[in-house]
Amino acid sequence: MEKLEPVSEFLWLKRRSSSFRLLLTVGLATWSALLLVSLWNLFIFNSPHHDQTWFLYAAQRMIAGAKLYGPGIAGPGIVETNPPLIIWFSAIPVELARLLHLGPVLMLKLVVLAAVVGSMMWSYRILRAAGWKLSPGFLSLALCSILTAELFLDGFEVGQREHLLVILFIPYLLSSACIGKSDLSLAERCAIGVAGGVAVCIKPQEVLILFGVELFLVLWRRPLRRVLRAELLCAASAILLYTFLVYLVTPLYFTKTTPLLMDCLWAYGGFKASFLFRAAAHANIVLLLALIVFVLCRRRLRYSALSGSFLACAIGASLAYFLQHTGWAYQIYPYHAFLVLAVLWIGFGLAPAGLDNWRPRLSLAVGAFALALAFLVPLLLRLHIRQVRAETAQESYVQTALAGLPPQTPVLVLSTSLDAFPTVLEEHLTWASRFAHLWMLPAIIQNERAQVGGPKPKKVLSPGTVQRLAELQRTEVAEDLLRWKPDVVVVSKCRKSAPCQALGDLDFDIVSWFGRSAAFAAQWSHYRIRSSSADYDVYQRSS
Repeated sequence: MEKLEPVSEFLWLKRRSSSFRLLLTVGLATWSALLLVSLWNLFIFNSPHHDQTWFLYAAQRMIAGAKLYGPGIAGPGIVETNPPLIIWFSAIPVELARLLHLGPVLMLKLVVLAAVVGSMMWSYRILRAAGWKLSPGFLSLALCSILTAELFLDGFEVGQREHLLVILFIPYLLSSACIGKSDLSLAERCAIGVAGGVAVCIKPQEVLILFGVELFLVLWRRPLRRVLRAELLCAASAILLYTFLVYLVTPLYFTKTTPLLMDCLWAYGGFKASFLFRAAAHANIVLLLALIVFVLCRRRLRYSALSGSFLACAIGASLAYFLQHTGWAYQIYPYHAFLVLAVLWIGFGLAPAGLDNWRPRLSLAVGAFALALAFLVPLLLRLHIRQVRAETAQESYVQTALAGLPPQTPVLVLSTSLDAFPTVLEEHLTWASRFAHLWMLPAIIQNERAQVGGPKPKKVLSPGTVQRLAELQRTEVAEDLLRWKPDVVVVSKCRKSAPCQALGDLDFDIVSWFGRSAAFAAQWSHYRIRSSSADYDVYQRSS
C-alpha cells in the first residue's frame, strides 16, 4: 500500500471516523425503530392473561369488601396463593379504570407502560449522575439496551410479577454498580433502594438476584463499608417493613394460607432443576461465554462493575427459575432480561473508546426509523394475528361457554388452571368461588393415588393430612356453590390424552371426586349438562 502523506493520512482517518459514526447512527436508528415498533406490538396488540386478569379481579373484589385469605363481611373472602402485594398493586389500575371509565386490562397496560418509561428515565438519570463522560449517543445506546430486555417477554405476560420485578430492579442495579461515582442525593438513593426492595417483595423467589448482585459487589469492591450503602439498607428495610405489613394487615396469609401452600403447591413444580437447566441450554451457553469474556477482559473492560452486576443478576435469576421447578415461560423472563443486558454492556465495554464521544444525527435517525417502520409494521401485525389465533384456538371453548352472558352472571370453572379470567373480566361476570382455581386438588389426588398403589408423589403427605385437605377442598367448593349459585359451571375433563395441569397422565373425573361430599352432591343436583367438548363439559343451573 502506498504511504500516505501526513495531511492525506489525517483526512483518511477523519473520513474513517465519520463513516464509523454514520454507521453507528444508522444502527442506533434502526435499533430504536425495532424497539419502538416491537413495544407498540407488545403493549397495544396484546392483553395480559390468566394471572394478571385474576389479580385484577381479586383487586376488584377486595375493594368491594372481600377479605384476603379468609372469611369476611362481604363473603368467604379470597384464597390466593401469592402474597398480597400483587393484589394491592392491581388495585391501582382497577381504581384508575373506575375513575377514568376505562377497562381494567387497558389501564393495567398503561400503568405498566408508564412504569417502563419511568424506569428507563430514572436509569438515564442514574447513568448521567455516575460521573462518566457519556455522550447523548452512548446514553441512547444504554436506553436501547434497557428497552431490549422488554422484548424477551411474551405479549400476554405484560404486567406479570417477573415483568414488574425487572422494571423496578434495574434502577437499583445501576445505582449500586455506580456507587462511589454517583452525584445522586441521599433521598433519591433511598428511593432507588425502596424500589429494589419492592421489586423483590413482588416476587420473593427472585431475592436471589439481590443476593447475587450484592455478593458480586462485595467481591469486586472488597471494603465492606462500600457495600453497606443507602440503597441496600433501604431495600432491606422495605422488605422487612413489607413482611411486617403482611403480618399486620393479612395475618391469615401466614397462619392459614402458608401451611396450605407447603402442603399443596409443590404439585405444580413437576420438573427437576436439572431438566430445566438442560431445557435452557441456549441461555446457559450465552451466560457461560459472557462469564468467560468478563473474567478474561475484566481489567480493560469499561463499565466492568455494571457488566458484572448484570451477570450476577442473571445467575441469581436463573437459579430462582430452576428452583421453582414449574417450567412456566414467564418465570424465565428475568434470566433472559438480565442476560441480554449483561451481553450488551460487555459489548459496550469492549467497544472503541471513541464511542463515548459519539453524537447521533437526528435526521438520519428519523429517516431510518420511518424506513424500518414501513417494513416492520406489516410483519409484526402478521405475527400478532398468528399469535392471537393460536391463543384463541387454545381456549375458545371456555370463552364460548362464558361469552355473551349478562353482566354480573355468576359463573365457575372447575379446573386446576386459570382458564376463565380474561373472559370473566371482559364480560363483567361474577366469579362464583373464593379460589382462582382448584390449586389444592393436584397434591391431594397425587397422594390419594399413591395410597392405592400409584406412583409416589414428589411430596408424600400423611393420610390424615390428605383427608383433611380433601374435606377442606370439597367443603369450600360446596359452600361457594351454595352462596353464589352460579348459572354456568364449566368442568375440565382430565384424560391421559389431554391431561389437566399438575395432574399428569391421569384419567380423573372432577365431578365424581367432589360428589363424595354430601354437601357438594346436594348443590350439584341443580345442574344439568348443557354442552360438551373434548376438554370441557358445560353445566347449566336448572333451578
